[in-house]
Amino acid sequence: MRLFLLSVLFCMLALSGVYAFEAEVSRVVDGDTVDVSTAEMETLRVRMACIDAPERGGVFGEESMGALKEYLDGETVEIVEQDMDRFGRIVGTVKVQGADVNLDMVRSGFARVYPRYCTDDDYYIAEKGARLAGVGLWADVEPVLMVAGDASCKCGTKRYCGQMRSCAEAYCFTQKCGLTRLDGDKDGVPCESICR
Repeated sequence: MRLFLLSVLFCMLALSGVYAFEAEVSRVVDGDTVDVSTAEMETLRVRMACIDAPERGGVFGEESMGALKEYLDGETVEIVEQDMDRFGRIVGTVKVQGADVNLDMVRSGFARVYPRYCTDDDYYIAEKGARLAGVGLWADVEPVLMVAGDASCKCGTKRYCGQMRSCAEAYCFTQKCGLTRLDGDKDGVPCESICR
């Protein structure tokens, strides 16, 4: 009977599309992406689900990456795979001893919710708490302006970097409106003439 129940549970997990595995973090790429090594010695890149952190080299990027390194330093992690993105990265939740690191990054202000890909209310509540507490990227006006959700942009009204009034507006059009052409070299920084 026990074997039958385990088989049913495994089938339910397989049908739900949820797959979890343990791995060692081999590299923190930035505040929302890590490389992990599996028990089979396979290296996989994991894009953390539901969150968007400042890019390495951008405003607050080093702080965000440093915070993620602290969370994951020397830890065996559990990756709860949710999807695969267009770049071939696993999209998933990173857990350390059962704690949701993705959510902790938002709660501590080192990442924001990625609204285009997140429907979990816990993340929005955590971001609101971080904003109200003024922690992490919400502690200073300039980094906050780098977050797409805080800049006002009306999708469809602008298409080129020359039309942007600020770096925050460029981020807004890139992230909120999906105007990826603003990031021509695909490094996560749009309109580099005004965002550097």
